[in-house]
Amino acid sequence: MKTKTLLLIFGIILSTTLFSQEIKPTKRISFEGVVVKEYLGDGVFYISVKITKGDLIGAIETLYFSVGFDDNNKIECHGNADLDGTGMNEGKKIKGIIIASAGKFENFETGNVETLKCYRPVELNWL
Repeated sequence: MKTKTLLLIFGIILSTTLFSQEIKPTKRISFEGVVVKEYLGDGVFYISVKITKGDLIGAIETLYFSVGFDDNNKIECHGNADLDGTGMNEGKKIKGIIIASAGKFENFETGNVETLKCYRPVELNWL
């Protein structure tokens, strides 16, 4: 009984900690790269970019405009990159500024919603 109570308390503390991480501002990260994937569906809109310059060089990062219909951390992205989720921009060179954020993602194995770190674009421009 004590173990279940302690696990419940730990779960509440962990959930509170994850929720508070959602709304903290973070530093801006500049990058250049190539769009390798563009997706829009079911309230989710993202691009995956192979980073060629900046702090994240060598990585392929997914940049989320929206993680779902009820995305409380959605931010406005500025710049001339006219991304629309059709995939027509895959292969194009892009540069921009992103921030680390959080999003609520469904775990399809368990059906639970989890808060995870993600990157969000603040500004995107074609090179």
